Amino acid sequence: MFNRNKEHAFAPGFRLSALDAIILVLGLAAAFALSLVVLWWGFVVGFVLMHFFLFCNIVRMARPLELAWAGVFIVLSITTVVFETPGWSATASVSLAATVIVVVLQMRKASYHGIGWRWINPNLPAWWEAAKCEPNQNIEAAGFDIKTDRITGSVLALALGDAFGAPHEGGILERAVWALIGRQNGRRRWTDDTQMAIDLIESLAACGRVDQNDLARRFSQSYKWSRGYGPGAAKILKRISRGQSWEEAGRTVYCEGSFGNGGAMRAPVVGLFFADDNEDYLVKAASASAEVTHAHPLGREGAVLIALATALAYNNKSSEEIIERLCQRVEAPEFLSRLRIASRWLQAGSNAAPQTVAAELGNGISAVESCVTAIYLALAFRSSPFNELLGFAIRLRGDVDTIAAMSCAIWGAARGLNALPQALLEQVEQYEHLKAVARSFAEAVKNHPPISGK
Repeated sequence: MFNRNKEHAFAPGFRLSALDAIILVLGLAAAFALSLVVLWWGFVVGFVLMHFFLFCNIVRMARPLELAWAGVFIVLSITTVVFETPGWSATASVSLAATVIVVVLQMRKASYHGIGWRWINPNLPAWWEAAKCEPNQNIEAAGFDIKTDRITGSVLALALGDAFGAPHEGGILERAVWALIGRQNGRRRWTDDTQMAIDLIESLAACGRVDQNDLARRFSQSYKWSRGYGPGAAKILKRISRGQSWEEAGRTVYCEGSFGNGGAMRAPVVGLFFADDNEDYLVKAASASAEVTHAHPLGREGAVLIALATALAYNNKSSEEIIERLCQRVEAPEFLSRLRIASRWLQAGSNAAPQTVAAELGNGISAVESCVTAIYLALAFRSSPFNELLGFAIRLRGDVDTIAAMSCAIWGAARGLNALPQALLEQVEQYEHLKAVARSFAEAVKNHPPISGK
């Protein structure tokens, strides 16, 4: 198996140790000798030996799958020896079918590291980097505050998903550009997803509410093309910086407003800030925060879904209740149909494959094609380690950084900072600054007077 301990080097692909070579040579010699006595005896020994070589040296099979194959082979072999059925030919045929099944299952794993891993599982390095990390141990047991833990965890998880998802977003050209500009002093850079979340955090902390004019000012002042802003958002923010109102700027670029996921990607912050307030007020606040740059009804409703999912996860609601509440709030049939698919998958208890999620929920830049996807990922991996969620989001392809940012933020609101891998956090640019922003925001949230009315 692939040892993920920090002291072991990253060494995927074919392997053959001296001990493996000795076992193979001696085993083949024994198989040949036995075949001279009883042909099938030699065949069985050689058959098992070749599978040992395939599983351990070529495919690098996980132990449970090895044992599953061995169980099938042993049962068939015993019944053949004792009852002379199904016979060695049938035993070999069934075992070979089992071989194909376990090899395919192994190659579909995020941890596949056998021969051909560069083509079969190109995201293995990211999985390894995340899997070798230990949970964050920065929060002392004494004086532990669960609200602070969940708020800071959500904000920093958003940045983690963004920074680790960005190198995998888009096509060859986009990934090539990010390969050139995606590091700062050796650390992973975050994109507009995190920048606009910071802007929203600072605005909420300063104003105590969603002030759209203040948000527009902050968004335009922090704009830098190198953060990966979408072309539409860039045009809007440039117009605002030149003095145009945010209402006019948005409608000039998109006559009906943008229906992209840019409003939703920063919405977890709204969900956290108003998590203990009247739900109707939270919904209005999320919609207003998105409207500054994404005024289309679908863009605003996507932000509402992400904000509300974050607030409910923060308040420790069950996955079933979260989906049910979202279905009650949603208006657009495009969102509702996807929520029902996600609900069905969650109730089944088995995660859908990345290709299935992309095909049925989406992995694009529109709110419809990404928001329910992010919610499903957060809930499907709610009890799993962070690296499994991040690895799945990367394998989903498409708008990886934003889907990862949204899903990781919801996950962080449920699991908290203490569940995040500290080694990954330390690889993100300006980590200390982000941590200070998140902790300051947590204090602002806790000091925010509850709003009970509509």
